[in-house]
Amino acid sequence: MTAATTEKAERLEQKRIAILRRHGQRLQMKPLSSAVMAALQTVVRTVKPRSPGGYKVVSQNTPLFEQETELGEPVLRFGAGLEPVVRRILAGLGIEVHGASVRRAPLPAPMTDALKKLAPIDLPLLECVPRHERGLIRIAANVRPARLIAEIALAWPEKNVTTVVSRRDDAHHLARDLRKLVGKVSVISGQDNPAVVERVIVCTNQGLGHGALYRGEQCKAFDHSWLDIVIALDALEAVGEVPRNCLQACHRARLYGFLDRRAEPTPLEKDRLAELFGFEEVVIPAHGYRERPVEVVFLPFRDRLEPIEPHPLTVKSQAVWGHARRNRKIAALALGLQDNDRAALLKRFPAVEAGIASLPMSPRTIVHAENVPHALGLARHLPGWPVITGPEVPINLLPADEAKLLHTANTCQDKPVHAIVTVAGLVAIDLAAVDIVIRADAGPGLAPLHEDGLVERCNEPPHRLLLVNLDDRHHHLLRRWSRKRLAAYQKRGWHAPGADPVQMRVDRFIASRPGRRRR
Repeated sequence: MTAATTEKAERLEQKRIAILRRHGQRLQMKPLSSAVMAALQTVVRTVKPRSPGGYKVVSQNTPLFEQETELGEPVLRFGAGLEPVVRRILAGLGIEVHGASVRRAPLPAPMTDALKKLAPIDLPLLECVPRHERGLIRIAANVRPARLIAEIALAWPEKNVTTVVSRRDDAHHLARDLRKLVGKVSVISGQDNPAVVERVIVCTNQGLGHGALYRGEQCKAFDHSWLDIVIALDALEAVGEVPRNCLQACHRARLYGFLDRRAEPTPLEKDRLAELFGFEEVVIPAHGYRERPVEVVFLPFRDRLEPIEPHPLTVKSQAVWGHARRNRKIAALALGLQDNDRAALLKRFPAVEAGIASLPMSPRTIVHAENVPHALGLARHLPGWPVITGPEVPINLLPADEAKLLHTANTCQDKPVHAIVTVAGLVAIDLAAVDIVIRADAGPGLAPLHEDGLVERCNEPPHRLLLVNLDDRHHHLLRRWSRKRLAAYQKRGWHAPGADPVQMRVDRFIASRPGRRRR
């Protein structure tokens, strides 16, 4: 490094300035920042022989960047999908970012007339593509990738659409499906090298390097440097070294990846997915449907407990189901919602009051109890609230005052505005009509809400669901379950009211870096 470049780098550091420049699907940053380099680390685990016998798993920190020299000056290069992480780290250090990366121009509004034959269309996808230059599209098992690709191709007929697959057989299979929806489709692979191609193309990774002419009005040649929209059919396969390098060579393309909704990527795969496709995610549960927005509120609860046996069942029985003060707090919240007493809610439960700002004036509320004893304990503080449970409960064997409170899926003919519901009783509840669920159990995972109530039609206004939890702090086991519950919600994409999902994913990415202390 020359004296001039060293002086320039020191001057930038003193002024607390960082410069970002765009180079296709990569970003360049200078001067170097140790905080950014620490945030752009991942862990690679390998299996190595162990002496004298056997094997061991070895973890090694691996950078998600390359450190290079340009004109005698050190720079960092990293995937453009990681830009929000870098900006967040630099902002936290008080460093101003200059030379904002050049972003793709927004696409025009989709040509909806051309999409009529594919109705119902998938609006979340057609809203994501024009707004974001990269993203991860999570799809359910009953969603056809060919149809999603056809929607993009028909919505923007002036753009070329290229889908990348790993195998030649997959390319021909996908092309056959696409021809039924959009007409002519070309295939490029190691054995398929047409001289002239259509606007819609399916190719293998190596096929991206093939040169050809476009048929029709487009005069540009097929070349990875001039592709408009590139879709990776399998996002997990795309993060491999060879596919990733091939996709990053598509310098001006908008880049999207399809991923099975139920897929569980490894930590390394998650980091590579973020590097390539960024942090914008869209979930398509079924064609013509979108995920219902679910917002989560945690209410702190503390109390002094007598020493109890640390067995999970004992803790639940004494610190959850039969805990009178805890049940009274849940009941007070439920009654405040029933009476629409916004002033009382604001005073005692401000987080909940903020979350119901856009809900109906009298939101339909259910209290989710873990079992019948728990539900009956809550019912003592909620007069007039029916308890809905499963048909297997021997109601005739219960005391008369308790039996008259219980309803089953068969006996509950009407739809109560407010109710206490056990897990088995959820089948009697139309969750799509529910506005608020107060989760009274202390389970460590997701709430057992059936999926039918968590999706809605794309052509209907969004109907938010507010999920209220108690952040139990009165026993170490309950504290652990609360943390696991929060982690399960974040993984599912459920966040606090008003939270930015993309920023939350960025925060989780930074918090999960090697060497950072887990909270």
